Amino acid sequence: MKVIIVRDGSAILFSEFGQKPVRPGDVILLGPNVLCGSEPEGHITVTTIYADTDYVIDQAFWQYAGIVYDRLDAPVFVKETFTEPAQIIRLGERRRGATHAVAG
Repeated sequence: MKVIIVRDGSAILFSEFGQKPVRPGDVILLGPNVLCGSEPEGHITVTTIYADTDYVIDQAFWQYAGIVYDRLDAPVFVKETFTEPAQIIRLGERRRGATHAVAG
């Protein structure tokens, strides 16, 4: 899967959810095999993190150990919890500093 953090600038994102504007403080989550492209509006600075699907499932298992009973239940839990293959999380300008700490 892919996590894209918009650090500066803006763009139009093209994906399964259509066309969406993205700006600083936005985090784009893309599931495996999700096609996505963008058209910058001037300039844009992003940080892209690629995560192995098994790693993400392991992290979900440990994060939600009180809900998920064993590692074999974790893929089902992740699939049911995160149903959208492409998402934009709008942290906003105020929380943009938190993305710099992660991405920097």
